[in-house]
Amino acid sequence: MAGDVRLTEERLRNYLDSNQAMQEQMCLALLPLLGSYAREQPRRPKGGPDGGRDIEAVFQGTILVWGAVGFKNGGGRDEESRKWAEQKFNDDLDRALQENPSLPGFVFFTNVDLTPTRRENLYSYGRAKGMREVAIFDFERIRHVLDSPEGLIVRLQYLDIEMSKEEQLGLIHKFGEKLHSVMASRFDRVENTLVRMERFLDFQKPIYRVDIYLELVGAMRSNALGDEAVLLRLGGLHDIDKQFWFLCVNDPDHPFAVNCLTMQTHCWGSDNPKKILTMGSSLGAAPNLFTSYNELSLTTGGNRVAIAHLTSVNLTAYCTDGIRGSIRRLSVDVNGYEMFSCEANGCGLAESLSWPEKIPYDAKAHQWSNLLKPNARNLLFAPLQPTRRFSPLQRLSAQKIDTSG
Repeated sequence: MAGDVRLTEERLRNYLDSNQAMQEQMCLALLPLLGSYAREQPRRPKGGPDGGRDIEAVFQGTILVWGAVGFKNGGGRDEESRKWAEQKFNDDLDRALQENPSLPGFVFFTNVDLTPTRRENLYSYGRAKGMREVAIFDFERIRHVLDSPEGLIVRLQYLDIEMSKEEQLGLIHKFGEKLHSVMASRFDRVENTLVRMERFLDFQKPIYRVDIYLELVGAMRSNALGDEAVLLRLGGLHDIDKQFWFLCVNDPDHPFAVNCLTMQTHCWGSDNPKKILTMGSSLGAAPNLFTSYNELSLTTGGNRVAIAHLTSVNLTAYCTDGIRGSIRRLSVDVNGYEMFSCEANGCGLAESLSWPEKIPYDAKAHQWSNLLKPNARNLLFAPLQPTRRFSPLQRLSAQKIDTSG
């Protein structure tokens, strides 16, 4: 049985309600499937003022186009929704021309179902403003490309609609010859394609691990290091405007602190600092390496977050003053992919930090320093790569370690 058109229609209307970043990402992915568009890129992936456009691209190799995304919560086929979409088009085009009076092209995405008359009105408005290229992709046009073989992967990624058996066969039929041609010409190209496909599937899996690595300047032991800690603030991990905190505390009282580096981590989100998750102790894989293996399940809007959902992430780190000179590098991995790997290049005392009331560590008793300069990464332009670090899938405790022999 082929995919249910009604499910695509329902998800297109309301699945991405109020999620402007995901709406823009989906439209950006669809743009090359809707015409001769290339070099497409987002304007402000984190949201906020965008200078009259959400998307930039080049049409037919020469015409610069700016694009706006006007998704209405719940979509709509009624007259009120159509008037809203028409006004949204006019306002966005006017703002784009204020920003760039010589702009030659404009495209508009909306999940409102526009009538032919409404679309023609918008084309006329654009031409009257001097546009050489005006394109309007409304509800039915977007729905049609999402249900086509070319759009099935985008549909899966952004609307979470699985492919039916018939759709899978259609996808193979559409692209099977190209894949066979690649295999016949160069095996290494096939291997690269398969690696990308595997990575694509990995990025669809829910985030279940966030691992932290602190490389020290030399070999140390936790019992000698004392009551020291590192604080990480990771932004964009589960909601683009929220922060997630990791407090990694040296564990000098662990039974194996006399032989190696032991660490315990406490995690909380900025939206709910009263809910603190405390991980079991982790043991370093090397005498100069603190490790923190953290199994997490992140959700937004009731859905589990995957790497594919992330757009822009940022990292800031602080440490207690007594350990500042001992840290060389800090790295953060997500599901076995490296998100950050940064030299300890911060300087000066930390900004005023606020702490959850029930955090099981006397953080206020310490002087905190900046460990890193703020780091940001746009995953659309700098996708994650697999890490080569040793990363066992367990948290170690005294009860789990065999000390015999």
